[in-house]
Amino acid sequence: MSIRANIILSETHSYRSKKSLEIVKSKRLIFYRKADGNPEAILPVINVYMRWIRAGKFRNNLGKSGSWLAILGGIENNVIPKFLSFKDKLGPEELNSIPMPNFWKSGSFEPVNEICGDIDFLYEIDINEAKLTIKKVSYIDEKQVYEVVAPKLLPQPESTHFDHFNRQ
Repeated sequence: MSIRANIILSETHSYRSKKSLEIVKSKRLIFYRKADGNPEAILPVINVYMRWIRAGKFRNNLGKSGSWLAILGGIENNVIPKFLSFKDKLGPEELNSIPMPNFWKSGSFEPVNEICGDIDFLYEIDINEAKLTIKKVSYIDEKQVYEVVAPKLLPQPESTHFDHFNRQ
């Protein structure tokens, strides 16, 4: 049986309104991992992602940083079509010459609208604080119950096969 997981990226921003009230807004972006959602399988990818957050490789913005998690999932599953001539920006001819993917799934992280009802783990990543919390999910009367198993601040992973993608 597959070990499934959700990954929730969250960000919080505050600002002053025109009436000098402090407004706090929180947003979240949810991904689903249908297989290999256990910490041993997923943490190598998440650790790379967390290192990129910590290094400031992208802005504290869900859309921009969430896209990189999806790209890492495509790299992990080796489903990104190979293209030999990379440029700063590809034109229509280059884009049309990219081969079709070999697999229907774009990677190991799928964007979803809500927390799925069949998960075994929940990974929460606060992109503002670069904080990762891992929760084991159990079910009581069909309701999800969460137990924190590993909160991690700024993980320092050992070198992984993803390191060559972390260009300075």
